[in-house]
Amino acid sequence: MDGERVAPGTLSTPPVADPIAQLSVDEREALLGALEALRSGSGPQRPRLLVYGLGSFGDALQLTPLLHCLRRRFAQAEVILVHPHSLVRCLFAGHEDIDRLIVLPSPAHATMRSLVRAEALADLLVECRYVIQYSLVSGSAGLTPEEREFVESAQAGMPKDTRAYDFHVVKLNDDSAVVAYNLIVPGEHPRYRHMADTWAKIDGQWKLKFRQITPNLWSANDLD
Repeated sequence: MDGERVAPGTLSTPPVADPIAQLSVDEREALLGALEALRSGSGPQRPRLLVYGLGSFGDALQLTPLLHCLRRRFAQAEVILVHPHSLVRCLFAGHEDIDRLIVLPSPAHATMRSLVRAEALADLLVECRYVIQYSLVSGSAGLTPEEREFVESAQAGMPKDTRAYDFHVVKLNDDSAVVAYNLIVPGEHPRYRHMADTWAKIDGQWKLKFRQITPNLWSANDLD
């Protein structure tokens, strides 16, 4: 009725779905085990990076250049790879660029990222899909100012006047190709890079699957 007052407490809000409850039993157990491992870390506290990988064994193999780059850039950090396939255990057993491997089904990755952010269980999340996405965790203070600046610059993308030239396309088949080119990143100290992008046609659309960056050795600015 128009103008009728509603007594406090009589309105109900729709229940919020528990993201963990939406997972299967196996996915839930794997997620809770992974979170417990992160919460129970012992020894001196180090900055922590969680790298989320997806795809097959071949996709995991393509993560190795990224992991090497992260190890060099964040030398003091604990680098943890989260991947859905247990087959990668043999690939990364004793790998010098990661400290730990967590096997977690991919449907639980988004829930884990949300809980990691809520509890500040890591300093940086790196998601490897068609492109690499960096996400700083609010409330964490493990990274140095220089490391945070690196992440923020990666989030911002390429500078406005970046120049790409000398393109070469290598067709692998009708649904995949590699594009190689040179890149000049402007700034006070310009950087000169060789780039190689692997593209795949998925559901009728071309998507970037992997990017490799090789500094030109003749540029002193590429040596960190």
